[in-house]
Amino acid sequence: VKVYHSNSDTPDIIRAKDSESWQVNSYVEEISEEMRESINSEIDKQEEDGTFKIPSKYYNFQKTAVSFACQRDGVNLKEVKDANLYCYLPTKAMWGFDFLMNTDMIPTGPRDDIEMDININSEIAEIAGRKFFLWIKDLLKTRTYKINTIFKLIPNFDDCKEKNNKYKLLINQFQIGFED
Repeated sequence: VKVYHSNSDTPDIIRAKDSESWQVNSYVEEISEEMRESINSEIDKQEEDGTFKIPSKYYNFQKTAVSFACQRDGVNLKEVKDANLYCYLPTKAMWGFDFLMNTDMIPTGPRDDIEMDININSEIAEIAGRKFFLWIKDLLKTRTYKINTIFKLIPNFDDCKEKNNKYKLLINQFQIGFED
């Protein structure tokens, strides 16, 4: 990423993904027709009653992406302590997971939390759980990392739900997707 200020020819800020220190994988899944219709209906309702929780860019939402990341040190994957959830930008939402997760969930207006009463977030949490399973499987298939460091990334779901009760429903949906 390069950031230019004042139409300068030279970037003021340059940031690159550090693939030596991070293991990052991204996954995409199609949104079901039923969910798409539900999202469209909610957006239509919002326009009528003036409450705008779901951005209009989600109208006819086709697919969602989820990414996972953890630190790496040679053949060891390292847990990310106090990892927060990203919805493109970081939120303050923490589910107790030891990895970073970036989803298309709908954040609150100030982008500091996740909308809890929107069906799409529950659906995306379940999709993220299924993709998390694939991430663990893909990490194992690389035969690059110590197996115990891969399995340490799998959350203790009961503990996460107990310690992060506000997000219990979404963590449960993530667990359902993972176990599926």
